Amino acid sequence: MTPTSAAAPTAVPARTVAATAAVATAIDPAPGLALAAPSPRAAPTAAAISPWRRLLAMAGSLLAAMAIPLQLTLDHGSEKATVVALLMIPTALSLLAAGLLHSRYLGAQMLARATWWSNLILGTLISTTGAGEDAMLLGLMLTLGSGGALLVMGRAGLGAGSVAGRFRPVAFRGALIVAMVMALADTQSLLLFGGMTALDYSPSFLPLVCAVVMIVAVIGLFRLAVWGLALNLLANLAIAALGLCGVLGLPEPIVAALVTTAALQLLLPLPLLRAFVRGASHQARAGRNWWPLLAAVVSALMALSVYALFVHQGRLIHF
Repeated sequence: MTPTSAAAPTAVPARTVAATAAVATAIDPAPGLALAAPSPRAAPTAAAISPWRRLLAMAGSLLAAMAIPLQLTLDHGSEKATVVALLMIPTALSLLAAGLLHSRYLGAQMLARATWWSNLILGTLISTTGAGEDAMLLGLMLTLGSGGALLVMGRAGLGAGSVAGRFRPVAFRGALIVAMVMALADTQSLLLFGGMTALDYSPSFLPLVCAVVMIVAVIGLFRLAVWGLALNLLANLAIAALGLCGVLGLPEPIVAALVTTAALQLLLPLPLLRAFVRGASHQARAGRNWWPLLAAVVSALMALSVYALFVHQGRLIHF
């Protein structure tokens, strides 16, 4: 009697293997997987960002930092000390961003971008929904200063040559950076307006809880952990749902902005999920450039603020 032949191992489709490896390497690299090819260039320095970029971006950040103190001066200090402290958050972050833009670390550059994005959206909302020239001027200073800093810096300091620690994805680098910057910007807005809501007579702590969850999610994304991506998706789903249900307890313009950015952050991982399904080569996806689209959005928001103050000369959007 002939011995029974050993069963042949089940063949795994090459397409599935390639897709799984690409996603795992990009998002949750295990110790045995290559994170990225080593860069032959020398370690980056702050001088990699041209001096004129740093100077102009710093001027824009300082312009944004002046907006709220100027408004408080015009109001003759009528706000409570706790409210003033919360209102100074955008100012403090703008001053911090003016210093962070000189750093060679990717995390510092992303925090600076997140501050400018948060203040850009805040300024646009104030200049298009605010009542009175003083409020609209405040919004315009935030918008032009922060938007100008974003346009001047562009992608400088965010490239593969920056000091990024564990953040070395071989795929979806652009999408991951955009997702983290947007999450940090939303976190700043949630902390600012969530703190002001917590001081109200009927406080709601949901915005502050959402802010904490977003911070944890960003940490996970920066560590290229799958749980960070999952938590980011869940947090944005929750923010969008809470905003649409009207239970966040924030002003309507802020809720509209948060729901919009949450929806965008839910769309960002779609290329990653599509790659997992189709098994497309991650080398082909690694070079996607998001900057032209982002620059167009920044320019549009700046133009909208200018139009609201100097052409429309009044509240442009009514909630």
